[in-house]
Amino acid sequence: KPLSEENSLFNKKAAIINPSSKSDTIRHKLTNPQTKSNVDEEEGFAEPIGINLEQAYKLYTMGIIFIDARDEYEYKMGHIKNSINLPMYYFDKYKNVLSGTSKSQTIICYCGGSDCELSTQLANKLFLMGYRNNYIFIGGWEQWKTARYPVE
Repeated sequence: KPLSEENSLFNKKAAIINPSSKSDTIRHKLTNPQTKSNVDEEEGFAEPIGINLEQAYKLYTMGIIFIDARDEYEYKMGHIKNSINLPMYYFDKYKNVLSGTSKSQTIICYCGGSDCELSTQLANKLFLMGYRNNYIFIGGWEQWKTARYPVE
């Protein structure tokens, strides 16, 4: 791909799905179980998709992987229960946490909240590496914690 096309992904702000249309998007991805035998690694979204708190929680209850893009210190201070830490700024040091994750698996990236761009940057980086089924939880840690959803 031309370099300018790749860079455009990093400059885009994640689009938040309209709550009235989200059910169809989520249902489509989740009612078609993805396994290595029936999914081409190139299938998936055209780009990472932004989701809101309600959508994130629905996916969380379905066992979807959450990836925290914040640094290790922030992660240790508190994070979404069962999420894994992959700090955007130290990506190369931590990228092995995804070694057992299929590129066709659905994942959700999050960071501190709507003012934080780490989750968008991480989702775009993972997308370019072949992880084509990823969402960006726009509200992030602050919104999750305020809603009193499961934390560690």
